[in-house]
Amino acid sequence: MKGVGKVQTLDSKAAITELVDRQQAARLLGVSPRTLDRSHLLRIGPPRVVLGRHKIRYRLSSLDAWVRSREFVGPPGE
Repeated sequence: MKGVGKVQTLDSKAAITELVDRQQAARLLGVSPRTLDRSHLLRIGPPRVVLGRHKIRYRLSSLDAWVRSREFVGPPGE
């Protein structure tokens, strides 16, 4: 990681190559792009990156972290 002021950033090439669009992110998560949009509006969806006005991208590492944050161990039989 490289430091830019107080902000830590990934190597720019690595940061760009791990970005996927809405359709790819939805496919990876097994949901529709519309479901991702709704989740974002409800503030329960994975973090996303907005490039320009309408280009929404998701980091693969953020999708992975978001899924892992929703893991839980329920009671036996569930």
